[in-house]
Amino acid sequence: NLGLVYMKQKEFDTSKQIFEWGTGLMKKIDVNNDSLYECMVFANLFNNFGCIHYQSENMSEAEACCIDAFNISKKVIESSKSEMLYRAQRCAATIFYNIGVIKACQGTYKEATISFNWCLTMQERALGRNHMVIATVQSNIGLIYLEIGRLNGAIKAFLHALRVARLAKGSNHPDTGRVLFHLGNVHRIRCEYEKALQVYEKTLSIERLNWGMNHPETIATLCEIGNTFCLMGDLDKAVSAFNEALVIAKTISECCSKGKIVLDILLQLIRLNIENGRIDEANKWHRELANVIEHSGYGKDANEIFEIAQMLEYVARPSAAGAA
Repeated sequence: NLGLVYMKQKEFDTSKQIFEWGTGLMKKIDVNNDSLYECMVFANLFNNFGCIHYQSENMSEAEACCIDAFNISKKVIESSKSEMLYRAQRCAATIFYNIGVIKACQGTYKEATISFNWCLTMQERALGRNHMVIATVQSNIGLIYLEIGRLNGAIKAFLHALRVARLAKGSNHPDTGRVLFHLGNVHRIRCEYEKALQVYEKTLSIERLNWGMNHPETIATLCEIGNTFCLMGDLDKAVSAFNEALVIAKTISECCSKGKIVLDILLQLIRLNIENGRIDEANKWHRELANVIEHSGYGKDANEIFEIAQMLEYVARPSAAGAA
């Protein structure tokens, strides 16, 4: 547990030393119950080593540790001792989940999906089919399908996750809202814009119900609503959604300290107003973008965004002159 505390504090070297010390101590302990308890402790330790390597972006070592952890927990599962079986199944499910995350980060999405499906199998055996953990894993499967362009598979996974989330947490819980947000993204990519807007609006209402009008979570949803209106050709509503997102972003110090979200929204507003022929409005947002960059010190990302904005403004000038 102490090792986990240091790991959460991102003190990975200290955490690793504690886990190594725990591993050495376990080897000196004579444990009964056919050493199944010892196996479970070792499995958890190796899984934690994998997490440390993952956080340190050492994916090959992370994967090796997780595989070692599973091979150890497998002995407990195969023993069929009821008093240890539940813990072993949960441990194996966590290991498969971690391997799935590692494989997704490596871009090996087929293997990631296999790992997440094994995680589902183990979690369902231990927790049943309607636990929120099942919804979380299904959402990750949906995200992988979305990444590789298997949109039908993504829809199926997110709908399954949504059903479980509603049963486990209720229709208005933030976790349910997150699943809806992903589902809206799939509809938008499939050019099902009306469905996407309905899902995004439901997501937004859940976020505002739980966190209020000005929470950071609402910004992403408003931006996706703006993107969807833009794709539908309704630039006025797109501008309105991005304006609302910008007002919230400016009032939240956390977002403003990160900066890029404010810059991205300003860039979108410049782009949309140019496309709508509102050059004066675009120039107003361009001036604000320059002012934000000047007083923020956001660095490289800000400079790149400003250069894009300048190019957009340059492209717009001939149109304005022609119109005149």
